[in-house]
Amino acid sequence: MSETVFDQKICIKCGVCVEVCPVGIISKPGADEYPFISAENKAKCIQCGQCEAFCPNEAVEVIGTDLFKMDIPKNQPAITAEQIKSYFPMRRSIRRYKQQPVDRKTLEQLLDVVRYAPSGINQQAIRWIVVYNKEEVRKLTSMTIDIMRQMVKDKSPMAAMMNFQNMVSAWEQGKDIVCRNAPHLVIAYGRKENRIAPVDAIIAMAHFDLAAPAFGLGSCSAGYFGIIANLSPALRQALGIPGDCVHLGTLLTGYPQYTPRRAPKRKRASITWK
Repeated sequence: MSETVFDQKICIKCGVCVEVCPVGIISKPGADEYPFISAENKAKCIQCGQCEAFCPNEAVEVIGTDLFKMDIPKNQPAITAEQIKSYFPMRRSIRRYKQQPVDRKTLEQLLDVVRYAPSGINQQAIRWIVVYNKEEVRKLTSMTIDIMRQMVKDKSPMAAMMNFQNMVSAWEQGKDIVCRNAPHLVIAYGRKENRIAPVDAIIAMAHFDLAAPAFGLGSCSAGYFGIIANLSPALRQALGIPGDCVHLGTLLTGYPQYTPRRAPKRKRASITWK
């Protein structure tokens, strides 16, 4: 449960909080009154914090027992368009990792940033599992390969379509093209009945992927691992995903073995103007 508090000592009744509230529950202040949320509207608050983020006088605060802020220095310079134009093309999916483990604190800081990813109705419904131990990653990869091997044996149409035999053969030759010998896995999951969670997970994992280089890390979506996690209750159980939840995505992460030197070529954006 949260509460939105308006500090009347510093509120200037500008109405910005009213304008930015996505659910429209803040009453517009009159000449002799301050903004407020009526008793019947309090339960409609989604704790998004837009009101406190945009208030020019910092007169609004959303308070809740499960809400934790991030301390950010004030007056930080904005990221420029030129910086973004340079950074995004240089971001690469990393499939070769050093075997040096990442400090847990670093992964915690990265996921702390990712919790600010946009979320439908601000549900913040994504939960994370970090498979930190390298031996456990290897064990889960082996389990994935075993499931693929059985699907090939059973002549599963998906096994043929996704060429699972190639994954199995590579593993038997000592090559891991499922989890790429990554030292850590980061798994996103959410409740089965939450229809918004799959999209939220994609957005959150994209934020992880974009933020990782700032922490010296690389990442890559583990697509084949994710396919098997979605198919196999046994693998989900081994991951520790609760029975009422679904696997929504897995990322490989660790320190990159190689550093990109330039951006690869891409097709131009396909844009239709209306």
